[in-house]
Amino acid sequence: GPGGHMANFDFDVWRKKYMRWMNHKKSRVMDFFRRIDKDQDGKITRQEFIDGILASKFPTTKLEMTAVADIFDRDGDGYIDYYEFVAALHP
Repeated sequence: GPGGHMANFDFDVWRKKYMRWMNHKKSRVMDFFRRIDKDQDGKITRQEFIDGILASKFPTTKLEMTAVADIFDRDGDGYIDYYEFVAALHP
C-alpha cells in the first residue's frame, strides 16, 4: 500500500467531513485552492496544502494531512494541481 503510515485512515470519511465543513462555512474549494496558489500557476506544494488546511481551522491533524496529501498528489511529484485537488474531493 501507499506509505502505510496510517493504515486505519479512511480518506472517504475525511473527505465527506471536509465537504460538509466547507458547505457549512459557505466556502468553495476552488476559492480555498486559489488563496493558497499564490503565483496562480494551478498547483500548490504538498506543504502549502497541508499548512493551508490546518490554518483554515478544519479539525484534522498533521498526521492525517500527510496521508491526505499522499492521496491528493496522485502522480507523486510533490505538487497538488487543481485537477488532482478537485478529483480527490469529487470522486
